[in-house]
Amino acid sequence: MFETCQICTILDMMVLGGAALLVIGGLYLTYKIIKALYEDRKKNRG
Repeated sequence: MFETCQICTILDMMVLGGAALLVIGGLYLTYKIIKALYEDRKKNRG
């Protein structure tokens, strides 16, 4: 490991953080959509 490329490490961390945010955002959106669909179904039944 060379200590010269600290910028590369920072960029890697930023990329990994962005990917993690994308995954979490996608999961959150999926959860909200499923929850909304479930609520609609409950309303239609009742």
